[in-house]
Amino acid sequence: MELLDIYDHEGKKLNYSISREVAHKEGLWHKIACMFIINSNGEVLMQKRSQLKKSNPNGWGCSASGHIDAGENIITGALRELNEEIGVLITEEELNFIGTVYEDYETNNMKIKHIAEIYLIHKDISLNDLTLQEEEVSDAKYYTIDEAEKTDFAQKHKGIFELLKSNI
Repeated sequence: MELLDIYDHEGKKLNYSISREVAHKEGLWHKIACMFIINSNGEVLMQKRSQLKKSNPNGWGCSASGHIDAGENIITGALRELNEEIGVLITEEELNFIGTVYEDYETNNMKIKHIAEIYLIHKDISLNDLTLQEEEVSDAKYYTIDEAEKTDFAQKHKGIFELLKSNI
């Protein structure tokens, strides 16, 4: 069972952890990391979520993202998700923090309250060098920022996208 630390609406860590399912059922604030890889052409790597995902199946998203486990450092979680989802290994120094976005929405009978920590990685990574985690990711593609703005991700996660756009 995946346990998540719970936070208040201002991002202050509370003194308990709960399962991901309960956090989404009850609408409790918890952290995710969202990483965007930007190549030397200024294009952003986006992943297409697997059709098996409960939330936004087949939708486009960050280069990699995921929940931060209870007791896990945000940087450790970000590096873990990059490796698990797309097979990218980088150093902590390559992660550039650009901001935090609070997302509060409902989808598929889930009350999502994410404190999203957003990171940029400036690195040329070939699509051929990616190893996609089958149950999480079905495809990956580089987009110009104008193309990315037309994706379902940009429309659904406006705060994250605007932060990305203002930092490219």
